[in-house]
Amino acid sequence: MLLLALLACADPTDEPADSAPTGPQEEADVLTYVPPSYTPQAPQRLVFLGDSITAGEGENDWDLLYKELLQENVRRWRGFDDIDLESVWPDLTDVVDVSRAGATTDTLLSSQLPRLEEQLTFPAVGETIVVFTVGGNDLQAALVPTSDPVELANAVLDKVGDIVAWLQDPARFPDGVHIYATNVYEPTDGTGQHPDCFYGISYTDRIPVLEDYNDRLRQLGEDMGFSVVDLRGHFLGHGYYRNDPTHPAFHGDDPTLWLLEDCIHPNKRGHHEVRRLFFHAITDTPLMHVLPQ
Repeated sequence: MLLLALLACADPTDEPADSAPTGPQEEADVLTYVPPSYTPQAPQRLVFLGDSITAGEGENDWDLLYKELLQENVRRWRGFDDIDLESVWPDLTDVVDVSRAGATTDTLLSSQLPRLEEQLTFPAVGETIVVFTVGGNDLQAALVPTSDPVELANAVLDKVGDIVAWLQDPARFPDGVHIYATNVYEPTDGTGQHPDCFYGISYTDRIPVLEDYNDRLRQLGEDMGFSVVDLRGHFLGHGYYRNDPTHPAFHGDDPTLWLLEDCIHPNKRGHHEVRRLFFHAITDTPLMHVLPQ
């Protein structure tokens, strides 16, 4: 039903039936990992952890933050009326949000998980969905010339593993926990430098470290059995080189910026897209290329 609803969003055409497909196509450049048979059946609660992407830093229209849209698409983007978790699981009403701007893997472990423990009664009865964004603030330290980016990335991955292990403890969530964590994006569409971002500092030599981190995070998801949502792949081509037709990630039909002017946080369109990424990972349905109306 969800796939049919998305396909219905396409504009009708007069092209003959044997022409190239004209409806939405699955986004092949988004490599989200979802473990086999991971879809929640009857989740009882939704938990948000993480940094300023989840906390909503820089966006003053709270109804349009991704976490609000993911729960219930109250202020609807046309064509996406049912792309929210309440439409799939109407009883998913227990929502806990302990995300904070500026969070790192360290503060998520030392502050947010204890706060979650204060707000929930363990063992927590019923299936739980956990959504989080973290790692970007940690990896920004790699921009410092004296830093060792490889050592830093290794430490961040270890801490993500600790976060997941804490959540997967059956003494806390005996009826199952489904974890969805994003990888890390950056605003220059993979070039590592733009005059409008980070004072024009070049971090081109650090891009391979970021890509390796994201690859190893996906492998960690496969090894530990949690979902890694490909924020990086989806946002490529919607950073600060979005208008460059020579860029490999250029989207000619939608050359829009999905980030705020601070080069860090999603704008309204970006939050819409983050919501879509999480929704399709959680429901294990294809992410289709569909433009907002």
